[in-house]
This record gives sequence, C-alpha cells and structure tokens, in this order.
Amino acid sequence: MAVLTRTNRLIVVDEFKGRGADILDRQGEWMVEMQKKWGDPVGRKIAWKADRSQMVGVNLWKNTGFSITKSAGGPGSVDEGIKVVARMLLPDATGLPGLFYLPHLRALENEFKEYRRDPETRRIIKVDDDLMDGLRYMVEGVNVITGDPNKLYRNSLPRVR
Repeated sequence: MAVLTRTNRLIVVDEFKGRGADILDRQGEWMVEMQKKWGDPVGRKIAWKADRSQMVGVNLWKNTGFSITKSAGGPGSVDEGIKVVARMLLPDATGLPGLFYLPHLRALENEFKEYRRDPETRRIIKVDDDLMDGLRYMVEGVNVITGDPNKLYRNSLPRVR
C-alpha cells in the first residue's frame, strides 16, 4: 500500500504478505483496513493492481467494490518495471528520491535485500518476491492516493491514550 504525495513521491506505508488456505480472506480484510485507514480520510478509493496469478481473488474482490486492474505483464515487463523502480530510487533535482518506504516495513526491506538475478541467466530469481512484484505494480500504476502528507501520515500513527 502506497501513497503519492503532492510532490510526486511514492511512499510505501504498509505491506501484506502471506500464504495459506485463507489467504484471500486475510488479504481482503487487509485491503478493507487500508481503505479505511488511507482512502476514506482523504475521500479516495484505493486503486489496486494485480497480476494474472491473482485473478481468482481479483474476480472475488471486484464484486465487493474494490477497484482492481491487471498489471501490464507480458514479455520484458519485469525488467521494465525494475528499471522504473530504480529510476524512482534516484535523487531528483531536490536531492530526494521519488520512492520511500516506512521503516516498520521489514518484510519489504528484506525482499529488497534478497531480490537478485541469477548470475548465469541474468533472470530475476522468482522466489519469495511477492512484495517486489507488488512494488513494481504500484510504480506501474502510480494511480494511488495523493494528498497532504501531514493528513495522510496522521492516519499511520499509533493511538496513545
């Protein structure tokens, strides 16, 4: 889950990773939670992306009101997506990159560290890379929530009583 700031910085604010028989239910619950936490306060519906391997869930969730589109996919799409993500990690004229992630996203950080190519074939090793795929889809779509970071980040802070 990411937000796009008014300065066109994509900030990954939450992650979902899981497997198992109840994965569709858990992911659907997480998507509802993200809509309440990030979309509803700014009056926007979250735009989700998915690949063809997720079509069972996509078809189920579309019937529940989620806005989901398929990722571009196709030959070379992984390499092109990696190039776009890499460009967003480079500093712009202000000296800041266009892509950030919040420090509590440990699974995403770990996948960043493990994401690599096979030295012989130069192909991406497609093992435990769900969050990297999701990151590419987010960047591909950049059709995410935009708004004032102060208002958006207020939604991510823990409640203190």
